[in-house]
Amino acid sequence: ARTFPRIYIWIFSWVPPIVMLPLFPRLLTSFMFRGFESNAMEVQVLNYSMQIITSMLLGSGFISIQLLLNDYVSKLPNSSAQLALANSMLVSTQAFVRAISPMVNGSLFTLGRKGEDDAAMRALVSRALPFDALAAV
Repeated sequence: ARTFPRIYIWIFSWVPPIVMLPLFPRLLTSFMFRGFESNAMEVQVLNYSMQIITSMLLGSGFISIQLLLNDYVSKLPNSSAQLALANSMLVSTQAFVRAISPMVNGSLFTLGRKGEDDAAMRALVSRALPFDALAAV
């Protein structure tokens, strides 16, 4: 049997989260406006489905990135020395993103909440802004 290329696994692991990230806050807001309680079965299914999709698929994406990086570097001259550098740079980049993402997402949420209060911005900006930004990234 032929192996499935890792790049396709990485690409396919992003499609469901990209679709679900912008939909989730809008569906949740719709449920709340329709009178669903926060502990209603529909709300919990939506919440846990989103968490599973995001955790499993985006988590597997990080593993795929590591495998793609290792494959690429292994074909370079002096690959053993370059692999350590490439892996350390990848880990540093991931740590940096983890450090700034709460601040960026919090700022986007605040901007979105303020945008909901401004009639001119209401059509463009909502509390869903952090989810939209994550899907765009």
